[in-house]
Amino acid sequence: MTQRMKILGLRIKNYRQFKDFYLDFTEPNTDQALAQVCLIGANGTGKSSLLNLISSFLQNSQSVWLEKKGPKLKQFVSQLSAIAIRIQLNSQKFWILKHHFNDPVILPDTLTDQEQWLSFWNASTDLELTSAKNQIYRFRISDQEQLFDQIRLKANSSDLAIYATPDGRSHLPTGLPKTSLDKALVFFNDFKAFHISSYDQVEDFWNIIIYQIKKRERDELLFFSDKEVQNLTVLDAKEKFDSNHPEILTELAKQWDLILGKAGLAFDIDHAVIPVQTTENLQAYVKSIRSGHQISYNALSTGIRNFIFRIGHIYSLYFNREIQRGFLLLDEPEASLFPDLLYDIIERYQSIIQNTQFFVATQSPIIAAQFKPEERIILEFDDDHYVTCRRGISPEGDDPNDLLVNDFVVRSLYGKEGLKQWNRYLELRRTIPTIENPQEKRERLAEYARIGNTYNFAEHEISGET
Repeated sequence: MTQRMKILGLRIKNYRQFKDFYLDFTEPNTDQALAQVCLIGANGTGKSSLLNLISSFLQNSQSVWLEKKGPKLKQFVSQLSAIAIRIQLNSQKFWILKHHFNDPVILPDTLTDQEQWLSFWNASTDLELTSAKNQIYRFRISDQEQLFDQIRLKANSSDLAIYATPDGRSHLPTGLPKTSLDKALVFFNDFKAFHISSYDQVEDFWNIIIYQIKKRERDELLFFSDKEVQNLTVLDAKEKFDSNHPEILTELAKQWDLILGKAGLAFDIDHAVIPVQTTENLQAYVKSIRSGHQISYNALSTGIRNFIFRIGHIYSLYFNREIQRGFLLLDEPEASLFPDLLYDIIERYQSIIQNTQFFVATQSPIIAAQFKPEERIILEFDDDHYVTCRRGISPEGDDPNDLLVNDFVVRSLYGKEGLKQWNRYLELRRTIPTIENPQEKRERLAEYARIGNTYNFAEHEISGET
């Protein structure tokens, strides 16, 4: 039986830019896990670091999240790192704590006060305190190994976790990923629960597509060998099979063509070459709708290529599977995409995933506006340059410009020249009534109207200005 699991929060002490940090992933006033979370914040506030920590936990809940420090660092015990992740497993809630010099331990869901946590961490990381180890075990749950086993995501199951990293690479090594049918067939016996979606893992994506193609071929043979099916007409049997076993390339084309079509392109599934021999690779390209000519993936724009490979990889992992316990960590979904492609991008991912807790890190107010304010977590630096966080303000679907002011705390949306013209606009508004010379007044009114029309200025338009 699949154990339903959600991540409820993180507590971090002395790790990078996080000193005494608490991140709450629950609905306000209910303590229920948020289905989706959007992390926003300035560069360096740790959005990717937080996704990395969650990713490390999902890869293996007992792994060492941080490098262990040597004995010579014992004198700096007070600065050692500690990370705790709050988990809900079915109806049970607890914390998993990891810090230097100790393996992860499970703690009951009772340490809710920040001062309690700091006191506990200080004691449990202080090697000179003889009571430290006893204190850890005093808070431990008796069946630790059983719980760790239930938390750990399992291969060849209904578990799935994906970490989609931002990609800075502008070119693929080759037109097609280098793989073969033989490598793809491994998925029949070893379909891993955790996957990284990036250019470094394009081969993994292509292998999954080949696997899905071959799995359908195998399922078709098994289906038509059934005696009950043999009593159906060929047409009825094929219709019944197709309704339960869609073709991955056909369905992938529907996903890709939504964005490729805007550039006059399409996924050329009609000329795809399916591998037969174990050394063969899947041959499938993009084509020009006008000329019909095939186009190398390297010839696509960086934004389109990023998007089709990322959404294609994620789609192929969910394709025709019943995921019961899923996690999707999506870093910078806006990468190199034109703004008009971003307004429904979260909905695109939501249509693919199922039973999945969805984490997004973004710099885009267009994407952030697609989340509810309580799902939006803004990371900010305090006066000591450590990171703090707060919930969003702007409502879901709000004007991204309002989000820039309210949640991103951008004081002005205008560039230097725009601010210069705005100040001149205010000056003219203030001084025109005092000008007595008719000619000069007409000239200033004309300048006032020109600036206002050019920049679409309205009174009090720039935040903080009057």
